[in-house]
Formats: sequence, C-alpha cells, structure tokens
Amino acid sequence: MEKSWVLTEHARFRMHLRRIPREAVAQVLAHSIVRATDTLTGYSVAVGKGPYGRTDRLLAVIYEETPQKIEIVSVHPIRASQYRMRLQRGRWKAQ
Repeated sequence: MEKSWVLTEHARFRMHLRRIPREAVAQVLAHSIVRATDTLTGYSVAVGKGPYGRTDRLLAVIYEETPQKIEIVSVHPIRASQYRMRLQRGRWKAQ
C-alpha cells in the first residue's frame, strides 16, 4: 500500500507560483530517478520527470516521511547538472 501524501502550505504556494500540477508530484514520487537526503535540512528529496508547462521536466520534490504519510515541503524545477553537483559536493546524500 502506498502512503498518502499531503502538501504543506509552503508547497501549495510554491506550486501555484510555478504552475506545477499535483500530478507532477505524484509522478516524481512514483518514478524518481534519484532519491537523496539533504544533509543541511534532513529532508528527503526525490528527483524525476513530471509535467511542467508544455513539456516534462526534471523536478525536485522535497519531503518529510513519517510512518503514516509523506509531507511535501516544496517542489521546484531542477537541471540534471544541479542535482548531480549536489550529490558530488555532499549537499545531498543518495539513499
């Protein structure tokens, strides 16, 4: 059984500003190409392709996972070079 997920107020606001649909979050969580932990915040990060504008684009979904649910903290577009650099420099630690 998949965990349910909820959006924080901040995530809802940022998704509205960036015009990122809820389906994008579901798609990235289900089919992420990278899962990592942010070493500064302790949040989990999922990176994957999701609908953004008129095309699919890499998106980073920042979340906190509990035994009952996944709480989405923020969602933003990201370039492949950005997430690779965060992994190489140690900002993100691969899960």
